[in-house]
Amino acid sequence: MNQIRLPLRLPRLCLAGAAVLAAYLLCVSISLGVVAGCGPGSGCDHVLRSPWAYCFGIPVSALALILYLSMLAGSFLVTMRGPGSRTMLFWLGLLAGAAVIVGAAAWFVFLQLFVLKKICKYCILTHGFATLGAVFLVLRAPFFVGASSVSSGAKASRPTLQIMAAIGTGLMAAVALAAVQQFFPHRMNLVRTYLGRFAINTRDLPLVGAPDVPLRIISLFDYTCPHCRLMHHGLARAQAGLQGRFAIISLPVPLDSKCNHLIPHTLELHQRACEFARLGLAVWRADPAVFAKFQAWFFDPDQTPAFEAAKQYAAHLLGSARLAQAMADPWVDQIIQLDVGVYEQSCGFAHSTMLPQIIVGSAVSVGPIYSFEDLLALLKTNLPLPK
Repeated sequence: MNQIRLPLRLPRLCLAGAAVLAAYLLCVSISLGVVAGCGPGSGCDHVLRSPWAYCFGIPVSALALILYLSMLAGSFLVTMRGPGSRTMLFWLGLLAGAAVIVGAAAWFVFLQLFVLKKICKYCILTHGFATLGAVFLVLRAPFFVGASSVSSGAKASRPTLQIMAAIGTGLMAAVALAAVQQFFPHRMNLVRTYLGRFAINTRDLPLVGAPDVPLRIISLFDYTCPHCRLMHHGLARAQAGLQGRFAIISLPVPLDSKCNHLIPHTLELHQRACEFARLGLAVWRADPAVFAKFQAWFFDPDQTPAFEAAKQYAAHLLGSARLAQAMADPWVDQIIQLDVGVYEQSCGFAHSTMLPQIIVGSAVSVGPIYSFEDLLALLKTNLPLPK
């Protein structure tokens, strides 16, 4: 059986491409920005802002970059002249790295398809290049041939216990990564102190809670945002647990280019975000007393209700004539633009476009908070709540 003589430049090119993409994703993670062509709420944004994009607080793109560069360097080391045993050790290291790459790629593709149910095209492309590079290196290795030689002239052998150990070690490393992410999830929300940079008149803005409560937080959300739905539930629970000691100023920020100039392209998920925002604001404008009831009904299901159903429920609360009058009020669009302006300031300050965002005291929290205990700690730390 003749050894497959794939030129080493093929796996090197693939690994170099994967390294470039991983470096780009790492820069995005560090800067808390968005990748090119993917706006807020996109599949890329959803995946890269999820806890699965981190391991012990380190972006997985950083770990991937180290691995890809190590594999790339190893592909040159195996061509250096030297003892055959040393060359074989380099090949075993490459085999272990290839197993890590394939195992990790399978894990992250599984997460995107079945857990997050969102696809990051940059992540898939990175895993694709890396997997191709790993496979090409394995095919180029002298392990699975009857008689072949490496550049040093040392003869290779059929798969041995050392080779199986290298494969097993690599796969165990991928399993360990998955286990760490599963049992030690990363906390996604970012909290930064803004030192009073946001100055808005909150008197006529939508409010959930008693109007005479002096303590208030500002919630920036999109009615079509799944993470905002989760945040609504957490804030409602926190309000109840703290006996209504704070009120929530609700500022809808549609992730829809039709009414938000910060969104270059509207995703399918957010196609009617402007209409939902207008509807919610119209309910408040027509009757602030029923706004909390509308919010509770809207966010109670796991999925965003159909717009027609939401409008019908609003008409049930207000009456069709009052709702139509409120939706035609210019105040509604003025408030949406105000909200977008606050969102723009917040994003510029926090260097992140993620929603939801909540302004608590002198701090801005950006991104989903999956733990209720973390949300409660954020509120207690940044609000002067009575003991």
